[in-house]
Amino acid sequence: MANKVSDSGFHFMQDYIKCQQYFYWRYVKQLQPVHKPSPLIYGGAIHAGLEAWYKGMQENEHIELRLKHMLESFKATMQEDEAEYAEHEWYEKDHDRGLLVLQAYAEHYPKEPFKVLAVEEPVDIELPTGDHFTGTMDLIVEQEGRVLIYDHKTTGWSMELAVRSLSTSDQATGYTMIHNYLHPDRQAVGLVFNMLRNVKSVIEFSRSLVVKSRADQERFNGDVTYTLSEIARKLSNPEERWVRNTGNCFAYNRACPFLELCQGANFEGLIGVKYKVGKAEGAIDE
Repeated sequence: MANKVSDSGFHFMQDYIKCQQYFYWRYVKQLQPVHKPSPLIYGGAIHAGLEAWYKGMQENEHIELRLKHMLESFKATMQEDEAEYAEHEWYEKDHDRGLLVLQAYAEHYPKEPFKVLAVEEPVDIELPTGDHFTGTMDLIVEQEGRVLIYDHKTTGWSMELAVRSLSTSDQATGYTMIHNYLHPDRQAVGLVFNMLRNVKSVIEFSRSLVVKSRADQERFNGDVTYTLSEIARKLSNPEERWVRNTGNCFAYNRACPFLELCQGANFEGLIGVKYKVGKAEGAIDE
């Protein structure tokens, strides 16, 4: 089992650290809410738009064509999940505010101070345990002779709180580590969190560079190996406990999607009503 623990990456790890019970519901029992949360739909569509924007930049498209492709990609991705919204009014609200924020983004960053090296680059490294630590880099650039990783983030938080939280996260460490392992000839200095916010018609952008030392990366590598070994041990024993972290039941001002299950509901009775069985990225084959 140890060699099959993870075919996913940072979020797989963080979900376990955040709450073992959440990890159990999502990756072991492979449960998902019947309706995809709207922030995930909106954030995914923004990512699709930015992917088109920077691919256009890489291919030297004129800015008007890049904007056209960015908005088209956003709209197409939103439409794929339109049925997931309980109310069409909510879909229209996310659709319209997304178009506004992307149009404003194009006006705010019409000329970038970097060269695009890669867009949506998949990465995969094998750890000493045999597990595969994977991920996707939103954007790799060269700026003033330095290689930087860009990660796009949509947020409803204040920029200050979002930046503070992300700067202490291990995402920058993990992404820098995996990139530098795969590209020893073009070592990344760090990760830039590329923040987009549109709340109550107020649009904001912010970029924050987080640099992690080689020692930070080595510590993270050790933490990953240890955590995956712990997950493998739990999976090998049906009597193991998956500990709840009640401090994350309402993270980011939103209820955990599995809160009802942790409050005592029988999950089999909720399949098809509130939850469906569907293999999440990195889900575990028992």
